[in-house]
Amino acid sequence: IAVGMVFRDITQRKLAEEAAAASWSMLHQIIDNVPVSVFWKDTESKFLGANMNLAKWLGFDSPEEIIGKTDFDLTSKDFAEEIRKDDREVIENKQSKLNYEERFEYKDGSKKVLNTSKVPLLRADGSVYGVLGCFVEVTERIEFIEKLQQAQRKADLANKSKTDFLASMSHEIRTPINAITGMADVLL
Repeated sequence: IAVGMVFRDITQRKLAEEAAAASWSMLHQIIDNVPVSVFWKDTESKFLGANMNLAKWLGFDSPEEIIGKTDFDLTSKDFAEEIRKDDREVIENKQSKLNYEERFEYKDGSKKVLNTSKVPLLRADGSVYGVLGCFVEVTERIEFIEKLQQAQRKADLANKSKTDFLASMSHEIRTPINAITGMADVLL
């Protein structure tokens, strides 16, 4: 009887381990395939993990290459300090910081605009052990909006110039016509 119970206990544990491994695998597939860059860091802002999208965006072959790094390893000093400040704010206040724009600067000086969100990672007792973040690069959208706004300003200026021109021409044409109609009245 004892052998049967041990065998059943081992079988149940094996099934539970397989289910956990399948669940973990599915979670990794989901994180790696969402169309945003996802990362999680500890309270010292060291990367604990990231998805494949972030790894590719930063020029790495796999997310494992990011683990243990800080933003100072990945971006300019000034931008890394801004990121660290945001992380500290989320961690210390235990408050999410959602959908804000920030400028990212690569080590080579090139810049991108990101729409970022960060949330605190909490233990069961409510203490913070890190920050979870995600972002989408919105550089092209921002540049497009700026071009549209510039085109709108030019169109408004052209419209004002047209209105001013027509008002001026109306006055210029009306003055000689008044003289002509006045003379026509005299002649009649």
